[in-house]
Formats: sequence, C-alpha cells, structure tokens
Amino acid sequence: MQALDVVDGGADAVAVGEVQGDGVGGAALRADVGDDLVPGEPKPFVDPDTCDERLVADAAIDALAIMTNESARLRDAEIELHEVIQDLMGQLDRFHATRTYKAKERMVAMSRTNPLARAGLSVYRRLRGRSSRST
Repeated sequence: MQALDVVDGGADAVAVGEVQGDGVGGAALRADVGDDLVPGEPKPFVDPDTCDERLVADAAIDALAIMTNESARLRDAEIELHEVIQDLMGQLDRFHATRTYKAKERMVAMSRTNPLARAGLSVYRRLRGRSSRST
C-alpha cells in the first residue's frame, strides 16, 4: 500500500495509520492514496461529465450491495438489543414485585406527608449510607 507523506509531499511505502517521529509533535501525517499517486506518473485528466455508464452502474450496484448488507447487520443488532431490553425489563419488574421494594416505596410515600416517617427514613438513610438513596 502506498501512502503520501503530507509533510514533505513524498510518497512512502508505509502502513496506513503508522505514526513516525517522536510522538505527536514530530509525527508525519499520512493518508492512504492507494495506487492513485505514483511518483513520476501524472494521471490523465478525466472529465466527470463524460464517464463510462458501466462504471457508474457497477459502482451503484456495489454501493447498494454494501448498504443492503449493512441494513441486514443493523437489523440483527436491533433484534438482539430488543431481546436484551426485554430481559432487563423482566428483571426490573421482578425486583419491583419483591416485598422489600414495596415496603420501601410505601415508606418513601408516607415520608412525604408524615414527619415521623420522614425522620425515620432520614435515620435509615444515615445508617444505611448513600447506597439506599437510589431506592
């Protein structure tokens, strides 16, 4: 693979993404140019208004194939994520169905109107630590 050194403009045979120099400050920036830029060989001018329709059609078919494959991959990923979400929602529903959680919910609801319950909840939270504030 050919890469163009954008610092001095010369073509170097290096791997794309390779950093040369003494870290970021002395690194030579590199870009992949493939076989498009060969030193000493200028490329002929190609008018973009007059192009081979077969090449354009081939490029369009390739692009559609890539998009179709990516769409199928994303659909599979979406299905997997929906399964994970359903599993997590089931776990959360099971947690909310426990007697301990329901008792805590009742205590928090009572603490909104009852000063004694509010004081009891405050003492409970102080004794329990920060972890109980999430429930």
